[in-house]
Amino acid sequence: MRRQLAAVSLLLLLPIAACRSEPEPAPTAVLPTPAPPTAQSPTPEERESEAVLRAYNEGQQVAEDLFQQGGDLDAEETLAPYFSGPLLDFYTRELARFRRDGLTLDGPMTWKATVTDPPASPDDNTARITSCADYSRQRVLEKDGETFDRGFDYSVDAIDMRKVDGIWKTHNGRSEPSVSRRPPQCS
Repeated sequence: MRRQLAAVSLLLLLPIAACRSEPEPAPTAVLPTPAPPTAQSPTPEERESEAVLRAYNEGQQVAEDLFQQGGDLDAEETLAPYFSGPLLDFYTRELARFRRDGLTLDGPMTWKATVTDPPASPDDNTARITSCADYSRQRVLEKDGETFDRGFDYSVDAIDMRKVDGIWKTHNGRSEPSVSRRPPQCS
């Protein structure tokens, strides 16, 4: 009987002891925190298109700066990092003519360019850009200060880009001048 009494006492004391000990923490659920959306890295082709557009815009800015300064009799060295072939020849001649004839530009020329035929791969050496040049706020001034009539306010240009020795350059182009109507490509 003593044994039974001891067993019953022990059974009665266990719940009391369990109440006095430290409670076990309640289980908690750890919910995953959603990751913030990440920008997808550009593909090699997208990087190449960005390089084409950057090269075109940099070259246009260099040429525009030279025209704003009244031309240059020997612009080929300055233009060669950005232009090749027919457009290098054209800009070199036009900048020399500006200097010889005393022509200057007054006001900004702006352009908007998009890659319309991107390089098919990073190894592709050709691309095409469509650019709209807005000359509507720019005047060509002759030596005596008279305005030279350009004959158009806008030009939509199809530009052929070439990679020469690993560097994208503006190579050739065709222009479609527009007298006074703003082409949709300029919007």
